[in-house]
Amino acid sequence: MKMLQWKRKLYIPALSIIAAAAILLGLTGYSTYRNLNRAEKRAVENAYRQGSMLLSVIESGARAGMHLPMWGEDSVRRLFAEIAKDNDISYIYLISPNGELSHHSVPSLKGYTALWAPIVLQGEKAVSRMRLLQDGSRVFDLAKRFQPMPIARDKRIQMYVRHPHEHHDDILVIGLSMKGYDQSKADDRHHTYFMAAIIVALGTGTFFFLFVIQNYYLVGKTLKQTQDYTREVVRSMADGLISLDLDGCVVAYNPRAARILGIDASVLEGYSLEDSLDFDKTGIRRTLSNGKPTLNREIQVFKDPHENAIPLSLSVTPIKGSTGNISGAVVLIKDLSKIKRLEGKLKRAETLAAVGQMAASLAHEIRNPLSSIKGFAQLLKGALKDKPETHAYANLMVGEVERINSVIEDLLFFSRPAEPNMQPVDIVNLCNRCVNLVLADAKSKSITITKQVESKIGSINLDENQMTQALLNMLLNAIDAVCANSHITIFADITENNSLMRIGVADNGTGIPPDNQDKLFTPFHTTKEKGTGLGLSIVKKIAESHGGSITVESPPAGEIKGSRFTIKIPIDRQGHIV
Repeated sequence: MKMLQWKRKLYIPALSIIAAAAILLGLTGYSTYRNLNRAEKRAVENAYRQGSMLLSVIESGARAGMHLPMWGEDSVRRLFAEIAKDNDISYIYLISPNGELSHHSVPSLKGYTALWAPIVLQGEKAVSRMRLLQDGSRVFDLAKRFQPMPIARDKRIQMYVRHPHEHHDDILVIGLSMKGYDQSKADDRHHTYFMAAIIVALGTGTFFFLFVIQNYYLVGKTLKQTQDYTREVVRSMADGLISLDLDGCVVAYNPRAARILGIDASVLEGYSLEDSLDFDKTGIRRTLSNGKPTLNREIQVFKDPHENAIPLSLSVTPIKGSTGNISGAVVLIKDLSKIKRLEGKLKRAETLAAVGQMAASLAHEIRNPLSSIKGFAQLLKGALKDKPETHAYANLMVGEVERINSVIEDLLFFSRPAEPNMQPVDIVNLCNRCVNLVLADAKSKSITITKQVESKIGSINLDENQMTQALLNMLLNAIDAVCANSHITIFADITENNSLMRIGVADNGTGIPPDNQDKLFTPFHTTKEKGTGLGLSIVKKIAESHGGSITVESPPAGEIKGSRFTIKIPIDRQGHIV
């Protein structure tokens, strides 16, 4: 009888574990179902925002391009093809309400009769749908009325321009690939199945324990394995986890927490966490005193006085005993650095879209009256030749109008998609020509310009006009930045494995402050009184249109002052851009 009662007492915890496993399995399934639905909703919202922004960018690019004398239907097709290079975009096409396809980014769409042509009223927001392809993948379609604004052209150039009024009733459709989200969703399902399998396995193992309950060794081994697994899960977490006692001292932790806080793991156990975190700002003190949890509290932490602050998110929950008394707290720490960087990239993308819209508006509102002003100023200049003082004012007016027109040209170049015309360009001749163009400005300040161009570099496939503009912008910036009797170098070379061409400008001026280096390529950021802040932004755009990038070193390696701007373009052995 006593043996039977003893075994029954042992059955109770086993049955409790089985019940807990069943409850945990149900909670896991319910939580997963909610999370997947929430993720689906967020993915659709994000896709709608991204697609709406891209539709606006396409319209802005078309509007800006209409101001160019050579803009035509081919330009629309090239615009679609350039934007559709993004891996997240499946296709872009322009279709009339009766289903006639005007332009598209994918050749396979031509002749396809199942295209989407919804009715979208003027001024109405984009409409959307989710479409399932034959291969099982999904595409999120957005449609919007395509509304480019035809602008009156000069009669002398109308013969070269095709007005896009015929597209006013067309529908612009963009398809965003959902493969990335669907793959992530599938991974989440697999992870859920895996976790459910673990829970089921745990319950099955416990059920098996009922039949072998007399074997204490197996019971101990199972418990030890469970403890080891839990410890390994905590140790492998992507976020930091710290357990505190009521005094705020560390009882348990994982390695990730030590790395995030910059504390040596060997001293973390028993360490007073208040020495590194403000308990009042983080809410830890409130949780330890009254048991109220603190969720997703964002703070800034300095690992070292000389380093930048690291953004963290803290969640603090109380640890309560069986009687309800608080015995400590669990602190979950998440590093937000990558998230903040992604937010910064998104803001920059929104800024670029705004620049395109502003450039189109400025060109429309300023360029036409500007031509009239310049014409009248030139007439006054010719009529006032016998009045030197008034003639000088008229001459100044002409110069200022030309300067305003130059700013508008920079805005238009920055806002429209760059289409480089690739041709073999002799790099030595390119550098010589750029130096000759700025030589007079350099001599006026007694500045010396030298060339360090490898003779073996030969010809590289580039857009000669765009690369000339980029080098001139860097040379003129260097001339403005250095003092008299300074030195400027224009250089070009190829790496040892012939996979990268480097071309740029270096100077021995005072250099660029570190806090300004990250802003150099931001549109409209300038330290010059009469600068537009578009010069280096255009250089970056030209480098990226060639598949390359631009970097700045100030001071350059091995120097104590000066600046070095380098455009890096990947090439193959034949000198073609890769």
